[in-house]
Amino acid sequence: MAIYDDSRVNQQEYIDKLCAFIGIPTIDLTGIPWQSERVQVITSAPKSHRLARRARAIKGFLERKRLHRVVDFLTPAFEFCTGRGAKYQPLDLETQARVRERFRSEVEDLEALLHHDLSVWKWPEPAARTLSENETSSQSAPDRSRSAG
Repeated sequence: MAIYDDSRVNQQEYIDKLCAFIGIPTIDLTGIPWQSERVQVITSAPKSHRLARRARAIKGFLERKRLHRVVDFLTPAFEFCTGRGAKYQPLDLETQARVRERFRSEVEDLEALLHHDLSVWKWPEPAARTLSENETSSQSAPDRSRSAG
């Protein structure tokens, strides 16, 4: 069983397990310059949802017809149609907590089914918690960088 989160923690170990499962020699990721880049990252909403929906439908049609070169050629147009809107902001801690609490029982059921620790899905990341605490403390502290002279 392969879970995407595991690949983010230790990419080489994740690839080694996949290679062993498939029965091929392991692939050394250190020689791949783009190995740490994220793929299929959506950072902003579409400027026009209608245009984005139509672009996705056309792209899906072309892919089903196996017209991959046409899809590659039109990728900048598809990106134009599906982007350019407002940037997505990270979830605030209150919303994260509400979502985690809402799905906690389902995540625990999935953990039992898969025999895999999914605690990162149930608890906030320490880095996010620390960052929010620092932001809160810096907002409440008076600004002493300006002098009254």
